[in-house]
Amino acid sequence: MAKYVGEYIDEAELWRRYLMEKGGKLYFCTVENGVFIDAGLAGGYTRFCNHTCFPLMVMSKRIVCGRIKIQLVAKEDLGPMVEATFDYGY
Repeated sequence: MAKYVGEYIDEAELWRRYLMEKGGKLYFCTVENGVFIDAGLAGGYTRFCNHTCFPLMVMSKRIVCGRIKIQLVAKEDLGPMVEATFDYGY
């Protein structure tokens, strides 16, 4: 469906940004332990996909040029006007 893009940051930087925003608008995704993608300033439209415990999409990890990339993939065909959601895992 689409890539989850943004700036790769470590956990210390994630917490710094969290405290700076006072827990407000943060768009991030866990890549692996201690590595995150912050989609706040440089992200694509996937940062606006909503969370649900019953997702229609799943996160798929791929290695591209030695770096883990996150892709959101639909579990089934999504019809028009269907909200594309996924489980944030938090």
